[in-house]
Amino acid sequence: MTTAENTLDSVEADEVSTPPTRSKKWLTILGWSGVTLFFLIFFTLAKLPDQRIKSYLDSQIAAQLSPKGISFSSKSGSISLLFGLTYTMKDISLNLPPPLPSGYIDRMDISPSLIPMLWGKTGGSFSIQNKDGFIQGNFSVSSSQKGDFVKLSYQAKNLDLGRMGVLPILAGIQGSGTLSGEGRFAGDLNAPNTWDGTIGLNLSKFVLDSQSIMGFSVPRVGISDSVAEITFDQGKGKVKSLRLGKPGNSADDIHATLSGDLVLGKRMDASTMNLKTNLSLSETVTKAFILVDALLGPYKQADGSYTFMLSGPLDSPMPGPVAP
Repeated sequence: MTTAENTLDSVEADEVSTPPTRSKKWLTILGWSGVTLFFLIFFTLAKLPDQRIKSYLDSQIAAQLSPKGISFSSKSGSISLLFGLTYTMKDISLNLPPPLPSGYIDRMDISPSLIPMLWGKTGGSFSIQNKDGFIQGNFSVSSSQKGDFVKLSYQAKNLDLGRMGVLPILAGIQGSGTLSGEGRFAGDLNAPNTWDGTIGLNLSKFVLDSQSIMGFSVPRVGISDSVAEITFDQGKGKVKSLRLGKPGNSADDIHATLSGDLVLGKRMDASTMNLKTNLSLSETVTKAFILVDALLGPYKQADGSYTFMLSGPLDSPMPGPVAP
């Protein structure tokens, strides 16, 4: 055996026989302790607050719905921390006051933005799925002495409003329809002059059920297709397109087109509209609303439709003649 081989064997033997130093022991202990602490914190965050956060979010949703006599329940709920906090509910039932039928949502995802909460802001992203349709978007709400500033962006496609049962909640009416569209909005809801954005909506296969609205008996009304495109910018609004009913479709109970401008003030009652309107109603609707012809008779056209300017305060406009 050569001298170099003897030297190598001697060094290896010394390394095997020499016990680890105290510093090496402490480094090993600290290393494993760090790994243990990391996984302890990770799984604590992943599992411990699950029920607490779920209960809090459920109570917040219930608090918003209970004044309207609506309760909700979900078959399952889960929280994910993989790409930020996300609360997922599945098989949601909305129980509306009788005789209204219950609504149903297949899945809802809510992802709150945690960091903005440090500055008193509420926001995040949301997604609602129902059969073959969905709506998703982002929102934020910041409160101050001047009011509540809201930011919202959304995208919807083939969302079945009837199955969800949300029309009585959002509009106080019973009906169904399929919603699509996209848009964005920013501003204080109580201060129209702060509004900015573009609202785009398409409502197809809309049916207003026979019901009583504000003391009036309303017959069943069907509208195959409706479109709305409205923009807001620096205290001005523009109704680019607002159409009810598909042109040439005689099955629609209402055909209407509106276009014109909005002047937005600091308050709703200080805001005005000036919209050119053409309205045509089916015999079913005119029989139910006998006062329509009395109110709009001066604006009746040869084809039986009504053409007039809808002008005045945004919350209570009145019809008037169209300027030459």
